[in-house]
Formats: sequence, C-alpha cells, structure tokens
Amino acid sequence: MKAHQLKNAILQLAVQGKLVPQNPNDEPASKLLERIADEKRRRIKAGEIKKDKRDSTIVRRGASFYEIANTTERCIDDELPFDLPNGWEWARIISISSLLTKGTTPKGGKGSYLCSGIGFLRAENVAGLDRLNLSNLNYINESVHLGELQRSILQDNDILITIAGTLGRTALVKTSNLPLNVNQAIAIIRITNHKVIDLSYLIYALNSPSIQEHLNSQRKITAIPNLTLEIISNCIIPIPPLAEQRRIVDRLESLLPLVEAYGKAEAELSELDARFPDMLKKSILQEAVQGKLVPQNPNDEPASVLLERIRAEKRRLIKEGKIKKDKHESVIFRRDNSHYENLDGVERCIDGEIPFEIPE
Repeated sequence: MKAHQLKNAILQLAVQGKLVPQNPNDEPASKLLERIADEKRRRIKAGEIKKDKRDSTIVRRGASFYEIANTTERCIDDELPFDLPNGWEWARIISISSLLTKGTTPKGGKGSYLCSGIGFLRAENVAGLDRLNLSNLNYINESVHLGELQRSILQDNDILITIAGTLGRTALVKTSNLPLNVNQAIAIIRITNHKVIDLSYLIYALNSPSIQEHLNSQRKITAIPNLTLEIISNCIIPIPPLAEQRRIVDRLESLLPLVEAYGKAEAELSELDARFPDMLKKSILQEAVQGKLVPQNPNDEPASVLLERIRAEKRRLIKEGKIKKDKHESVIFRRDNSHYENLDGVERCIDGEIPFEIPE
C-alpha cells in the first residue's frame, strides 16, 4: 500500500468511527449541535453575525436522517456516504459556522503587492491539513487590508480551504500567523463554537477521502476547476461526541507522523528503483574490469604476453612506415607489488594513478 493510500485509509476509518472505540458515556454529538445552534441564535440576535438562509438542522429518527430548513423537512439518507455509530450526528458545514466566505484580489491585482506589510495568502500558501506555508508570501498595505479587503481579514482558528487550482487543500490560522488576508482562491470557514468542535478533528474530516471526493465531484467546471461557497456550505460532516473527537485527534497525531516517515522511505525506494538499472549496469561493468565477474584461470596466457605482441606489431608497422612513432608511447610493467611506467628510458612508479588492484 502506498503512503497516500495508507493515510487516506486511516482518515476514512477516523470519520467513520472505526479508528478509536466509542464510549457510551460520552455526551452525544446531538447535544453539541444544539449548543452550536443556541450560540448562533444568540449571536444573530445580538447582531454579531447574520442569519444564513442555507442554515439547516439534521436530525436522526430511527435509522434515518432528516434535514429541516426553513420549516421544510426532507429525508437525506441518499446523501449520506456511510452509517454512523451511535452518539454521532451529521451536520452541514454552514450549520456549524458563523462565517463562510472567500478572499478577494485587491484593486490593481499583482501590481498592488508589496515586499512587506500584511501577509496576503494565495492557494500555494495553503499547505494541507493544518499547515500554512509562509515562505513565498505576498504582502498588501494596511489600508487595503482594513478597507477594501476587510471582509477577508483572517482570525485565529479560521480554517482555510483552496477553491481554485488544487482543490480542497486545508490549513488552520494561528495567532502567531496574524495579521493575514487571502485572495479569491481560498475559502474561509469560521466555526461558531470552538468549545464543542475540535478544529483538528474537523480538518482531518475535511481531508478524508469521502469528503474530498464529495467536494471534487460537486466542483464547478470552468476553464479552471473550482469549488463554490455553496458546495462547501452544503458539505456534510460526521460529528462525533467531543470526547471521541479528541481521542481521534490523539490517535491520528500518533499515526500520521509514522505514515509521513513511511512516505519518505517510499520516495527514497522509488528513486532507488528508478536508478537501479543504470546502477546495476555500472556495477556489472566495474566488476568486469576489476576481474571479479568471471573466475581467473592460471593456465591462461598472461596479459603481459599480449601487450608484448602488440608492441612488436607496432614496431613492425613503424619500421615499414605504415604508422608513425608516438613520443607519448610508454610501457607499463609490474615489479614486485608496484606498477612502473617506462617512457623513453625514464622509469617512474605510477601506483598513485592506479584506481584498483587487478588479479594476477
């Protein structure tokens, strides 16, 4: 199994409730979702956030799930990719979020980017899972950040997801990253209540194969494939009890580094496999010229006799005027455990030039 397949298999087990055991004493996820709904109503009433017409509630009745939106109720069993354990619930992303929006390109486009100022994220800065890559960051000035791009000012614990180019890659914004803003290739998910949804669990869930497949199957096809905010808001996430969310995160944080190490070893092995035919060829040739490919036979005529015959033939050809004598020509011979070269009667040891020992 390839490393990415193993990672996907582990994430899928996690969101299906098969990675860690359930505890019947855990507070059920239905209570968490009720607290989120209460918090949203309170903040809407206080004018802190706006009511979203896409908001809905998913409830379980018997073996089926129903969605209630604007007093309309419908069964959504055909939208659900797998069964959930007892105590788990389904929820659409919009229902657990206080904000779901995307970034904007400032007026002037790339011409408005600066060498310093407020960090301005592009899709390439969203590195996957909870990671941001800030090594190739663009910047905008503070007036643009607080003015025309005010809607996409990032906050601590915002979840980012790429919606253009490479789709569905995620990151988590941390206080140490701020201040930051984003362009139109990135969606922002701001969870209503961090106390009842573990953000690390939610990021792992968004990266699970079933949810990634759902997002990509719904993507809007244009010249450049992209995800719409509607697609993201409608995405259904499995929500475990909070205690189980944390158990899942703990288990994933112990397993995924091992998968990553496995992936690195796999990459090294793939590189070795790619280089192996050439390395094998060179190794065989090297064994051949070192006298290690086939056995020696002490009854063979030695190479010194062959070289003497070559020299005799050259002397004959020179004498007949068919070739010219070369002033660089020399004779190499073995004496005791060393090799010497004789050039025009001058003899010198050449052991320093000899790359390896040769057989008798």
